[in-house]
Amino acid sequence: MSGGVDSSVAAALLKSQGYRVFGLMLRMWTAEEGENRCCSLSSINDAREVADILGITPNPCIYCNRNIRFGHLLKEAISLGADYLATGHYVRLNRREDGFYQLRRGIDTHKDQSYMLYRLNQQQLAQALFPVGEYTKDDIRQKARKFGLPVSSKHDSQDLCFLGDNTQKEFLSKYVPETQKPGGIKLKTGEIIGRHDGLAYYTIGQRKGINLSWHEPLYVTDKDTATNMLTVGPVQDTFAGEITGRLTCYTLAHEPPPSAVEVQIRYKDKIIPAQLTPADNYGIKLTFGEAVRDATPGQSAVFYHGDTLLGGAIIDRVIRN
Repeated sequence: MSGGVDSSVAAALLKSQGYRVFGLMLRMWTAEEGENRCCSLSSINDAREVADILGITPNPCIYCNRNIRFGHLLKEAISLGADYLATGHYVRLNRREDGFYQLRRGIDTHKDQSYMLYRLNQQQLAQALFPVGEYTKDDIRQKARKFGLPVSSKHDSQDLCFLGDNTQKEFLSKYVPETQKPGGIKLKTGEIIGRHDGLAYYTIGQRKGINLSWHEPLYVTDKDTATNMLTVGPVQDTFAGEITGRLTCYTLAHEPPPSAVEVQIRYKDKIIPAQLTPADNYGIKLTFGEAVRDATPGQSAVFYHGDTLLGGAIIDRVIRN
């Protein structure tokens, strides 16, 4: 329970369906000074108040990072007597007749979070519940009011909410000072045209904040950590027709996905048709039906068939147009 409306209503829905529910809070970050925006005392109090209203027990301070919700947090829930770990993710879980589980996009396409869960395995899915995936966000707020929960109008949390009042640059300079390593900015021809403040401060496809005077708009097209060099170019240099991926994870490992899939390369990005070709050592190649912008090594490419999640992979190579 985060203290937000989604996890609060998830708990209320399960309680109304006859489940015995208790709450866990996954605390992501502890600020050295001041108060976090996520996992804050106010969020803990909101979660506790919701738990009191629902008549369930909160356990607010389980320390772990955002990557282990269905690892250590699930194990913690099981150790406390739970059969399932339920979350407020907007995603649907389908149990097939053969007993295998598949994730489907949430009903609310604007809130769908299946992209974030593609690495869950069958054992984790078998112990997961996603009560809010069958509803829109408006439905969930209405249900919060119906259940008498005080968080019905609470704002949604944002990515990197632990930044507090800091900018990303301020946060990195304080906690990861080695990112403040200036270097050169070049064109793909190799011509050096400027200096950057540190590669961590730039994102593939970024235009604002490069601080270069040029005869046409320039976008970040590559970051080379070995040489500490930032490459920029015109907008056409940000498009790619093909990517390769590694550490591929299939929801149904025993059923290879079809060659024709729909791919999402960023959370909330549009879906793009692609041809999927398996490669050696859990690799894949994705050839797009239309060029995609801002594909970046290290991101996840997640593939679907309709609204059913098939799996995903970590992008390791981008073939620009």
